[in-house]
This record gives sequence, structure tokens and C-alpha cells, in this order.
Amino acid sequence: MSVGHVDHIVNPDQKREALEAVLHSRTFDRSDQLKAFLRFVCEAEIAGQSEQLHEYQIGVDALGRPPGYSPAEDAIVRNRAYALRRKLEEYYSLENPGAAVRIEVPRGGYVPRYLPQGAAAPQAPAFAAPAAVAAENKGRRWVWFLAGAAASASVA
Repeated sequence: MSVGHVDHIVNPDQKREALEAVLHSRTFDRSDQLKAFLRFVCEAEIAGQSEQLHEYQIGVDALGRPPGYSPAEDAIVRNRAYALRRKLEEYYSLENPGAAVRIEVPRGGYVPRYLPQGAAAPQAPAFAAPAAVAAENKGRRWVWFLAGAAASASVA
């Protein structure tokens, strides 16, 4: 079962329920390719066939690429995976923040994880406000300034 670092077990019925909620959401309403991608990877994982979740297989079976297509020349799976991750973030942050189980497709792979509510690690926002970045960097500059001053004093 692909639950990653999560200690809680999510049963297949809960996985299917979470999948159906996403697929029938407003967020995914006009995203047929993303729905096909998500359905394919989730159903393969639930069926215990995670070994099928390779770029080529997803391209052919979920996204309609012809047999023999080259993932090296056609980045559709990587592009759609990126879009799927973003769309899932949008769905769980705006449309269903209280979902009992969240589906996640971690970067670097295509095997979905199912995270019970409260099991997901808090994620940083996709972008930080400029004031927050400036304040964070200002604190770091002082550390580097002091380290540089100490190094200069020890050399002199």
C-alpha cells in the first residue's frame, strides 16, 4: 500500500470515495485529461498495480498517446502531472479543505498517496508575500554579517 510516511491506513473504499469526490468536483469539472490521469493512477494503486505507473504507460493508457510514443520527445505526462498536483492543491485548499482523505501525487513519481485528515504535513504557500520574504532575508543577512565580521576579526 502506498501511504508513504503516513502511519494511518486508508482502506480501498475510502480511497475510491476520495477519488470520486475529486473527479466530481467543480475544480476538476473542465479538466478531462487531469481526471483521466488521476483516475488511472488511483485505480492502479488501489488494485495493487503501482508498478504500472510509469510515464510511458500513463501516456498511452490515460492520456491517449499512441503505442510507441516517446516520453523523451513528448513531455505530456510530466506536464500533466505538474498541473494535476497544482489542481489537487487548489481543490483541497478552496473546495474541500475538510476532506477526510486527501490524495497526493508526490513529485518525482506517479504513485498516489492517501493522507487522512490531519496526517498531511503543513505545506508552505505556493508563494510568499514580499514583506515576509524581505523580513526573513533581513534576519539571514545579520547572521552572515556577524559571521563575516567574526571571521575578519580573527584574521586581523
